Amino acid sequence: MIAPGLNNRPEAMEPLIEVLTANGYECVRTTFEFGERREPDAVAQKWIAGVAEAHALAEQRCGKGQACAVAYSLGAAVTLAFLRRMPAAFVARMFLVAPPLALTQPAALIRALMPLRRFGVALPSLAPAAIRARSSTTLTDYHALLSLIDEVSQPEIAANVRAASTKILVSDRDELVDCAGVREWVASRRLDWPVQVIHTAPPRSMRHHLLLSESTMGPDAWQLLTTELLRHLSASI
Repeated sequence: MIAPGLNNRPEAMEPLIEVLTANGYECVRTTFEFGERREPDAVAQKWIAGVAEAHALAEQRCGKGQACAVAYSLGAAVTLAFLRRMPAAFVARMFLVAPPLALTQPAALIRALMPLRRFGVALPSLAPAAIRARSSTTLTDYHALLSLIDEVSQPEIAANVRAASTKILVSDRDELVDCAGVREWVASRRLDWPVQVIHTAPPRSMRHHLLLSESTMGPDAWQLLTTELLRHLSASI
């Protein structure tokens, strides 16, 4: 199952889906809705319900406990929250790209803006128009993301999360996700999850949260990401 990032169109994951389908994997997309006039908890719950639906469909196709998750950014937090809330659900493998388990200091400052969400405030999206769902991201959606980060960052790790064979990939140039912080998040919970840091080469004009395509990552980083993804999914458990 494939889970996209914050304010991403489903098409944002298409480059990875093309790689997976070309190598014989069947993909189930998760679609998140953004900009809804709901409380953050309700937004987060709806995102989790989307992952739950994709997980159920994936298990119908590949068998119980055999589904794998490829999740990017927000999608990683939602996937982990889904497993935490649904202890009977299992995935065989997870490949998490730029999971927001630890934010850079500038990115973490967005927490100070959360009281403004009640006024309908939204921040302009810096993502390319081709992959963003909306031209701006509401503070309600950011609040929902932050609440999910806090939820999955509790010290105790659910058994089904710990049981999944998991690999994390982050970019050393990511302005939002703190690489060292992600490593510390994993280590402090005694998880046997390798965290691989890659060097990306985005266009100079692009503010950089790791974006999943050859043109935004650079050909070398894209080749490394796809190679590691396929290696992780195909390795014996």
